[in-house]
Amino acid sequence: MAEIGRAVVANAHPLTPAPVRPLWALSAGTVLSVLVAFWGPYNSLVVRGSYLTIDFTTAAAVFLLFFLALFVNGLLRRFLPYLALSSGELSIAYVMAAISCSICTMGLTLYLIPILPAISYLASPENQWAELIHPFVPHWLVPQGEDVIRGFYEGIARDQPIPWMAWIRPLLNWLPVLLGLYMVMIALAVLFRRQWIEYERLAYPLAQLPLVMGTQQPGRALNSFFRNPVMWSGFAIPFIVTSLNGLNAYFHFFPRIVLNTSVPVFHGMENLTINLSFPMMGFAYLIHQEVALSVWFFYLLGYAIKGYFSVIGLTRTLDVDIYTQSDGGSIMAFVQFGALMALVGHTLWIARRHLRQSWQAALRPKTASSADFSARAVYLQLLLGLALMTGWFIAIGVPWWAALTFVLMASLTFLGITRILCESGLAATRAQLITPTVVRSLFGTQVLGAPGTIGVLSFGQVWMSDVRTFVMAAAANGLKLTESIRNKGLVLGSMILAVVLSLGVSVWTTLYYAYESGANNANTWFFLNGPRYTVDFAASYLRDPAGPDYSGLGLMALGGAVMTALYWIRSHLLTFPIHPMGFAVSQMMLTRHIWFSVFLVWLFKAVLTRYGGPRVLKAVRPFFLGLILGQFAVIAFWLIVDLITGEQGHGLYWV
Repeated sequence: MAEIGRAVVANAHPLTPAPVRPLWALSAGTVLSVLVAFWGPYNSLVVRGSYLTIDFTTAAAVFLLFFLALFVNGLLRRFLPYLALSSGELSIAYVMAAISCSICTMGLTLYLIPILPAISYLASPENQWAELIHPFVPHWLVPQGEDVIRGFYEGIARDQPIPWMAWIRPLLNWLPVLLGLYMVMIALAVLFRRQWIEYERLAYPLAQLPLVMGTQQPGRALNSFFRNPVMWSGFAIPFIVTSLNGLNAYFHFFPRIVLNTSVPVFHGMENLTINLSFPMMGFAYLIHQEVALSVWFFYLLGYAIKGYFSVIGLTRTLDVDIYTQSDGGSIMAFVQFGALMALVGHTLWIARRHLRQSWQAALRPKTASSADFSARAVYLQLLLGLALMTGWFIAIGVPWWAALTFVLMASLTFLGITRILCESGLAATRAQLITPTVVRSLFGTQVLGAPGTIGVLSFGQVWMSDVRTFVMAAAANGLKLTESIRNKGLVLGSMILAVVLSLGVSVWTTLYYAYESGANNANTWFFLNGPRYTVDFAASYLRDPAGPDYSGLGLMALGGAVMTALYWIRSHLLTFPIHPMGFAVSQMMLTRHIWFSVFLVWLFKAVLTRYGGPRVLKAVRPFFLGLILGQFAVIAFWLIVDLITGEQGHGLYWV
């Protein structure tokens, strides 16, 4: 009960059922989803500007909803109200666009497509892939033909057709694991929906801006959010600052405003990063103070601990993946992952009554509510998805026990990160340890064999490495946004349609423009360095097989024990001011770039709470929502300018 008592209700969705016309909602969602799925790869291949589709902010979806709600729907409500979209229809359209953001670039497509030809194209005598990797890669899993592979990276002549047929077989053979992945993600999001929304009442910070933008008021073309000058004052700050930097990219006599710096603290250690992020300030305002405090407090504590380790020379000389290296190193990353698993355990424990009731409803469907999702269908979808994923790994040569472990650990990781997002709005984060490293640490690579090592360490990274965005997070926030829609079948169907549209459009766009202009000329991380590293990771362990990492497992256990103790203290000491969640994400590379923004807002809210009270806190809230919206809108504006002028490489915003 203490957990529920501490929960924050942030703009609870109205209980009145939202009117929804399925054709209107799905049509609008289809347009937005297709636009996002096209733009993500196109930007990386052609424009190479600022990203709008690589993290949990789903910035492209937010901008499109802003344009749709303010301009298109505003005009329709003024002149043709019978054609205007309702709040429920706008919510479904946004959810579909958000799911598309979670797939079209970093979420899947730009990790999947480039690695398939890269296995052959980037092979060299130095990396020995021809001897170590090629004999163990199933031929049905990658495109075949030297011209097919070279054309992807070097481009083809204008009169030469794109070899679509060479890609159909491998893409179809990847389909089972992808289908299973999204079945599991959506099922888990639905399974925990009622627990998180109704029982624990999590804040869902990432859903708050789309929620207020999509709200409709009778007799008004624009709702109170768009008519609020406080919101537009917040909107103006990132718009002006980023526009000055955009002008500087075109005309160097305009000043450039620098929002980040670093301060040296420990000798021989990276400097303390100070970065001002307008969107992260906006999201930080929407969360409870104890959660915000935990983010910056545990970051600084971990930074001090790592500094002490650096001073005394304590380190682990272990070949870990690059994400682990940047997210705390071979000590803190393992501790953080243990903390994440403890967070997942805590999540399952406090949801035990809800899970038991949902399981009973699955066994006896007559006891379930007719206005809710079918519990039986959700559990069947979850089990079928897990089976598809496990079977696919077995088919490519991974031992069954390693395949099952990989799938379960990945699912738990997605669940833990989604819980963090729904409670904290920490939109820039990712897995503390990628699942390939977890499986390698548990079993070593000696027992996996060559096909198993490649399947786990390389192919497993396609959808479980740099997980800065994934479908489960978008689905969970989407379920909060569509809470008032009674037609749950429409909500679920819109998510499935968005997955299909995003996969099809993003894959087509990636292949078309890669063959059109050559992937060698595109984003170097997605098309060159990322695939090279991913395959090299498996090759390094084929050269030097390793056993289980017992010290790493011990660090995981330590992190889990500390996290469990923090949760115990919090549940027994009501005045304990720090939420344990920050411990699980304290040393992430992305936390390094956002902790200062979170700290500033935490301090501002503390002062505002003391001297202004709830009324002032509510009045200031649109300002911080404007910070988020203004940043995403100005990035979209300058991307359109780049598109019109043909300029490339103007990165004005990252996190």
